[in-house]
Amino acid sequence: MKKTLIYALLLFICASSLTACGDSADYSDTYNPATDYPYSFHEQGTGIHTAISDNGYYFLNGSYIYYMDKAAMKPVLLDNRPDTDCLHETGADKSAACNAYVNKEDYPGFLAYSDNHLYTIESRNVPGKNNENAKRFELIELAKDGSSRKSKLTFDFPPDAIAIHRGVVYYSTKDFNKKSELEYKIMQYDLQSAFAKPEEIYHGNLPAGYIADIIPYGSHVYFLEPAKNMYRTMQYDIQNRTISRMFSEDDHKNSTIQGIFNDKLIFSYFYGDPDDQQAWLGYSADLDGNQIAELPIRRDFLSNFYASGNYLFSRPVWFYLTTEKYQHIRHEMSVYDTNYQLVDKFDLSFLPLDHSFIVGDADYMFVRYKQGQTNMIKYANKKDIGTGHVTFQTLLETPDN
Repeated sequence: MKKTLIYALLLFICASSLTACGDSADYSDTYNPATDYPYSFHEQGTGIHTAISDNGYYFLNGSYIYYMDKAAMKPVLLDNRPDTDCLHETGADKSAACNAYVNKEDYPGFLAYSDNHLYTIESRNVPGKNNENAKRFELIELAKDGSSRKSKLTFDFPPDAIAIHRGVVYYSTKDFNKKSELEYKIMQYDLQSAFAKPEEIYHGNLPAGYIADIIPYGSHVYFLEPAKNMYRTMQYDIQNRTISRMFSEDDHKNSTIQGIFNDKLIFSYFYGDPDDQQAWLGYSADLDGNQIAELPIRRDFLSNFYASGNYLFSRPVWFYLTTEKYQHIRHEMSVYDTNYQLVDKFDLSFLPLDHSFIVGDADYMFVRYKQGQTNMIKYANKKDIGTGHVTFQTLLETPDN
């Protein structure tokens, strides 16, 4: 009888944890849209404000989640109760009164879709020292229709970067306690294990360092680590649990990943001078950061690159938009095909300096920005690429609330 109970307990543990009894993790480098981080919707920093399911998109715009069916292309608030008026709710507990509301306060926002659930980050006040409230941030799991939510993970400090990939949360944290010397880390947390605890996978020690970006792909977690007078790109090998630096060991040769195209990493170097022609080049590498090759694209200025499906996109970096010296450089996007041939250009001069371009999926691309007190999302149809008539149309206008 005792052996039977022990065996039953072991079966329960194995069923509850992916790693307790054998390793069923996916270590392939083949992209699986059902489980993998949607890298083409990535935004630097907290990572992503758009979640993708089989049939539609979810958007976090301002403090509200919207759902949009791909066929209808008409976003609706994630609360279908007829007696709810989310955007005009004034009660103290807005999340109880409106399923679509996210109490993110001053956090930039995060939204992801994984295993038929939505995930976001909310803020709440908890009792602190000297009868003062302390702020805590939580990873919240929502039903995909918004009807239920529960806390999955509590952060002592808000994550600078976060991503969900193959059922695991990867996030960065920086300890602002005076005794901590502002140490920073990358943690992982298994959403699929009943017994999971946050586990440290990287401990940074660069002066004034932090983690600015996390981009998982296949068996890799790439991250950007800025520090005093430099930045570098690193990778965590999920299967071997190892950390390595990518592209160069030279601290004067700053590098950052800008996209994934044709199963290659697209990245660039920066040497500190925007007029250095070497910095105008783009490069590709394999997923380990090897086999580095110069892109066959001629650019006469520093560029940002974006990649999605059959297209590589490139535009001037934001720095040029702020300086009179570079006024001759047009704020427009160039589009290249898989052979790196220019196939189109489209105007982006309508965007304010502070905005996000989301290269999107095979169908649509998006831009997010703020216009006064209104949070804007616009979209463009990729079917128009090659016609010379790519235009962005308003998708969402959400007031601050």
